[in-house]
Amino acid sequence: MENATKALTMAASVLIAMVIIGAMLLVFNNLNNYQGVNEQIKKDEQVNEFNRQFNTYDRTDVRGSDVLSLINKVIDYNERQSYIGNEGADLGYKPIRLIINISKNKENMKVPNQDAGSLKLFTAFDDNYKIDINSSLNQMTNNFEGILEEVNKLENNNHINLNKDNYTQLAVGITSIFLNGSDLNNDTTKEKAIKTFKNITGHNITSYDSLKPGSDIRNAVYKYYEFIQFKRTYFDCVSLDSKSSGIIYDENTGRITEMYFVGNGRIE
Repeated sequence: MENATKALTMAASVLIAMVIIGAMLLVFNNLNNYQGVNEQIKKDEQVNEFNRQFNTYDRTDVRGSDVLSLINKVIDYNERQSYIGNEGADLGYKPIRLIINISKNKENMKVPNQDAGSLKLFTAFDDNYKIDINSSLNQMTNNFEGILEEVNKLENNNHINLNKDNYTQLAVGITSIFLNGSDLNNDTTKEKAIKTFKNITGHNITSYDSLKPGSDIRNAVYKYYEFIQFKRTYFDCVSLDSKSSGIIYDENTGRITEMYFVGNGRIE
C-alpha cells in the first residue's frame, strides 16, 4: 500500500511538473508570438510612415512646384537611405525611381515668340521630354539637380546682376521687353522696351543690344521664365500610359519604389 502511495505521489509530481513545463512553454510561445506581432506592427507603421510622405503626391492635380519638392525628397532619400547612396548603403532599401514626362506641358513652358523652339533651361529632358531619376546618383546630379543649381545661380550669383524679383517681373512682361521679328526694327517699340526694363531693374542700359536675341540678359530671363512656367503647370500621378496608378510598391517590403508623373497640359 505504501509503495502504491509513493508511486501515485511520484506520478502526480511528474504530472504537475509536465503541466508547469507545458504552461511555461505556452507562455513562452505566446510571448514570442506577441513580440513577433509587435515587431510586425512596428515595421508596418514604419512602412506606412515612409509611404505617407510620398502618397500625398498620388493625385491628378500636382503642380510643378510640388514636383520640385518631390524631386528633392527622392534625391535625398536615395542618397541617405537607399543602397545606392553613400550614407544609406548599409540599410539596403531600394532607391525610388522617379519619371516625369512634360510632353504635354512643354508648349506652356516655352517663351512666347522666342528665338528658337527648343527649351532653354530644361535641356536635360530627352527627346520625349521625359526625365528618369533612377539608380544613378550621377544622373540625378547632371539632370534635375543641375537645373535647380542653375536657377539658384540666376537668383543669387549671376554676372548680369538681376535678382529673383527682377526675373519674375521681367517674365511677366517678357513679350513687350524681349522683342522679335519686325519689332526689332521699330525704334519706338525698342525705346519702350528699354524703359520698361529700366523701371523693373534700375539698370541704365543705353541701347537695345543688351536685350536683343542671344544676349546674356535675354537668355537668363528666358530660362527663368521656363522655371516659373514649370512650377505653374500640372501633372497627374499616373503610369506613362495613363492606365494605372503612378505609384509602384515593392512586393517584399511594401515601400514605394517607383513614381510616375505625366503633364496634363494645364497651367495656372
